[in-house]
Amino acid sequence: MDNKLKFLVVMVLFFTIFNNYIFSYFKETFTEKDQIILMGDSMFANEDYVYYNEAVANHLLKRHYNTLSVAKDGAVIKDLDGQLLKIPERHKKKENLVFISIGGNDILKEYDKKIANKSDMKTISEIFKNYKNAVLKIQEESKMTIILLNLYYPPTMTDFYQLIDYWNEAVNIFANERGIKVLEVSKLLTKPNHFEDDIEPSNKGGKILGTALYEKAYQK
Repeated sequence: MDNKLKFLVVMVLFFTIFNNYIFSYFKETFTEKDQIILMGDSMFANEDYVYYNEAVANHLLKRHYNTLSVAKDGAVIKDLDGQLLKIPERHKKKENLVFISIGGNDILKEYDKKIANKSDMKTISEIFKNYKNAVLKIQEESKMTIILLNLYYPPTMTDFYQLIDYWNEAVNIFANERGIKVLEVSKLLTKPNHFEDDIEPSNKGGKILGTALYEKAYQK
């Protein structure tokens, strides 16, 4: 094989490898054509606590048109099954992102009404087992890329802070084990004016969260 032929072979191989890399890169990078899906509770579905067009999903829509929210105010972990069914099959692919915020209402319902002792960790550990199973089911039944949200610390709910500490640490450990990313809302919504009705994102809080969701999606 003469030098010119060798050179041509090398160049063909180089461009083949380079093109495959470029194709793979852009396929794995989130774009404006891909879908963002919101699952869970009123951390996303806060429209009943703010004025029209000020919900978290609305703030995200202004930045990313292909956004679908199946989240519902008052939702608990078991409601994720029904929400998953509302997501069209065409959206259930790796390129699309699903943000999941759930668990806060389960904690409130169990501890606010049934358990006065907020240092009792037995119940929250059981709740978290249900949370893990629900997330794993979504991971198994769809190819969507999951990003979990932890819980914020509402300024008026200090008696729940120990439980939130436990939850957020458990989320980080679980996410690390499964290779799932976490959006730490606990570091974003921190001031009284970030909330309405004590625990729901306000318009200002919703803007912060909407921006964070958008930025997290594009740094995937």
